[in-house]
Amino acid sequence: MAGLGLKARVSEADVLVDEDEEDVQARQLAGKLAVCGEEPNCTSFSTWGFTDKYGSTADLRHYPPSPGNALPWDATYEAKPAYWALRDVLDDARRSGTG
Repeated sequence: MAGLGLKARVSEADVLVDEDEEDVQARQLAGKLAVCGEEPNCTSFSTWGFTDKYGSTADLRHYPPSPGNALPWDATYEAKPAYWALRDVLDDARRSGTG
């Protein structure tokens, strides 16, 4: 895409996993962010939201909402492994001068 002069962006990223697979979620989100950061035509990276409480996999049809499990913070706003993995990618890019 970069060779064609096209820009790309990653938007509304989320990774739905079982509660005991948060390391898988962390690796997948961090990998996507790392690839975006390595590509000169990737202009932005964003997740669907930040908390499972109101994320794309939450069931908002009743109150209180039933949380999902696809974003970097859990339903109580605690950082999950995905948050730390994303932060590590950004820190590495900052240190190497690529971000």
